[in-house]
Amino acid sequence: SQMKYKFNINHYISLTQPREKSIDTIAKELLALGINERTFYRDRVITISDVVDIPSYRLIIYAKYFGVSVTQMLNYSVSKTGKIKNI
Repeated sequence: SQMKYKFNINHYISLTQPREKSIDTIAKELLALGINERTFYRDRVITISDVVDIPSYRLIIYAKYFGVSVTQMLNYSVSKTGKIKNI
């Protein structure tokens, strides 16, 4: 079964970036926007079950980079009881 990521970083890498652009190139471009390369690689693999979250300032950077809204970066929703569930 496919691992469910909490954030749509990988989805938008494949959707919005030219296929020939490497992950390392994207990491360097994000570094220029203020996201450390190691942080980027870590953010990409946060799963739904992880308690780790991406701070809003970084989500805003990712959203602007990919040309989407911050909400579109989220691959989950939070129920009224506070439980996280897949979208």
